[in-house]
Amino acid sequence: MHVKNAIIIGASSGIGRALAKVLASNGYSIGLASRRGDLLREVAEEIRTTSFVKVIDVSKPVEAMQSLRELIAEMKDV
Repeated sequence: MHVKNAIIIGASSGIGRALAKVLASNGYSIGLASRRGDLLREVAEEIRTTSFVKVIDVSKPVEAMQSLRELIAEMKDV
C-alpha cells in the first residue's frame, strides 16, 4: 500500500490544524509547518500519525523555501 503524504503550511491553528486532523484520519503522513513550533508539536501529538514538524515563517521567503525543501527531504515523498 502506498503511503499518502501531505504538507500543511499554517498547521498550528484554525483551518490548517483541522485539515491535519482530517488528513491524519484518512491515513496520511503529514508535514506540519508554521512559525509556532510549540503549537505544531501539540498538533503532532493530537493526530497520532506519522508527522514531521518544521518551523517555517513565510514572511521570510528565502529561509522559508530552504526549510520547505528540508521538510520535503525528511518526508522523502510528497
